[in-house]
Amino acid sequence: LDWASDKLKGDPEVVMAAVKQDGLALYHASAELRGDRRILMEAAKQNWRALQYGTLRGGDREIALEAMKQDPQALKFSVELRNDRTFMLQQVAQHGELLEWASE
Repeated sequence: LDWASDKLKGDPEVVMAAVKQDGLALYHASAELRGDRRILMEAAKQNWRALQYGTLRGGDREIALEAMKQDPQALKFSVELRNDRTFMLQQVAQHGELLEWASE
């Protein structure tokens, strides 16, 4: 996707195919598609680190939890969820190290 034209970087089919192979390809997608829920979910399934390039709108729990299956540290990319007391209590109970990412 790195060498694709801007038009292709904005094409949902092309970007979806790319992130299914390498979630980090999300970095090269158009800004609009980096916020597309379906594309972000696929990128997170492939590589949790892809969340750093996406826009996790409203603290999307499903996408965050999918990424956290690979590494609980994926939570660091969701400010909204780190501010959600109930969510954080559940997560810290399972992964104590996540306390580091809880808001104050």
